[in-house]
Amino acid sequence: MTYDKLADRCLLFVEERKQMLIELLKEAELELTRRCNMYEDTRTFTCDGSESYGLPDNYKQIIFLQYDSYKLIPVTEDEIGYDSDGTIGTGDPRGYFIRNNAIHLDQKPSDGKLRLSFYGTVDNFQDNSDDPSPVIPSMYHRDLCNYAIAVASAKDNPQFYQTYWMLWNQAIADIINQDADRELIHTIKREI
Repeated sequence: MTYDKLADRCLLFVEERKQMLIELLKEAELELTRRCNMYEDTRTFTCDGSESYGLPDNYKQIIFLQYDSYKLIPVTEDEIGYDSDGTIGTGDPRGYFIRNNAIHLDQKPSDGKLRLSFYGTVDNFQDNSDDPSPVIPSMYHRDLCNYAIAVASAKDNPQFYQTYWMLWNQAIADIINQDADRELIHTIKREI
C-alpha cells in the first residue's frame, strides 16, 4: 500500500490532516525498523589493503559478510593472529569481528570485494517518489496505521490513544516473537 492509501485508512478512525498522518506513518516505519529486524540492506566495499571497514549509518545487526564468494565467519578479537609489531597479515580474510562501528577482518585483503548483508533501519532510505510507499514488507503496512491513529488521537481522545497504542505495541511484540521463532528454527536446522 502507498502512504496515501494508508492515510485514507487512518482517516476512517481519526479526523486529522492527511499530510500529518502520512508523516506519522513514516515515523512509525522508522520506529518499527529500529525495534524489529525487518528491513534488510546490503553494502559492498572495495578492499584496499585495510583491515577494517566502517559500518553504514543505518546498521543494526549483521546477517552475513562475504569476501568475494567466500562467507566469512564471526570470530572474537582474541582469535585474531597479530604479528610481532601488532598488525595483522595480508591475505584473504576468513573471519571478522565488529567493534567501534566497524568490521575488522582477520587478514588485510589487497583487492576483492566485501559484501555486507545486514538488518538496518530506514533512516534516510524511505521512498521519495511521487506516490511513496513504505519500504518495509507489505505484510507490516497496516501495523503502521495503529501508530499513526494513536499519536493523532493522543490529545483529543486519550482512551482511543490507549487502545491503538496497545495495538501498536502488541504488533511489535508479535513481530519480535515471530522473528525469534524463525531464528530458532534456522538454528536447530544448522545444528542437525
